[in-house]
Amino acid sequence: MPKALSRQLALFLLLAVGCEGSLAIESSSTERPGGGPSVTVDAGGGQGGGGVSILPDSDAGPDRDAGPGAPGCTPSCDGRSCGDDGCGGSCGQCAGGQSCSAGQCVGAPPTSPLCPPTGAVGRQPGDVAPDLSFPLAGGGTMSIRDTCANRTTLVYYFAEWCGYCRGWMRTAAAALQAELAGQGFQLVIYYAQNYSRGQPTEADAERIRAEYGLGSIPIGLGDQSSFLTTFYTAGPQIKILLEEGNVLAAPIQPMSDSAVRQVANR
Repeated sequence: MPKALSRQLALFLLLAVGCEGSLAIESSSTERPGGGPSVTVDAGGGQGGGGVSILPDSDAGPDRDAGPGAPGCTPSCDGRSCGDDGCGGSCGQCAGGQSCSAGQCVGAPPTSPLCPPTGAVGRQPGDVAPDLSFPLAGGGTMSIRDTCANRTTLVYYFAEWCGYCRGWMRTAAAALQAELAGQGFQLVIYYAQNYSRGQPTEADAERIRAEYGLGSIPIGLGDQSSFLTTFYTAGPQIKILLEEGNVLAAPIQPMSDSAVRQVANR
């Protein structure tokens, strides 16, 4: 090799490798939403010698979008006077003494002869469901009692690590709400566990709102142990189907969308 070309090549490698003498090659995996590991290949000039090391990579992978605030995110406040707009912004703030529930400023439970519900509290169809309160993504709180005036309410226990749950959220959640909204139906997402089986955060909730196109569907920052204590069951695919006055319309268990439609269209 000519000496001039050899010197140019040596200078290029010196600039590329840097003081530590290592080249980094990153790759992403499709095996988990958080992306794959970063692979660092040491060219041999560093203190540790040559070799390959695997480092965690928290960057978004192909199964997870860039999240709220990403370029191209379109805020959605249709029918909402408060709470998150799906892109990290706000649809508005509530006045003092009010809280944000399902995108609306409220100061008291709905005015209805069904609220508060009357009847024996229990966990079987025909009973008034036990009450459970939880914070909402976007601000405020919600409880089972707040749904008493709805003709039909479906509370869906969402565990993000569950593949079936992610599939249902992606293909059925927003579509079912849109289909049955005219029947006085309200879907509520009880987000109890994130992908790592931990307690979901506000950021987690807004990420799934954008990822699954949930719009103004209420997302509760749930808690597995509270749900289990209240309803004696918890976990992926669990659904609570309620009729007017918080009456249980079906057993608290997994159920098909056709069973939900049958009650909502009665």
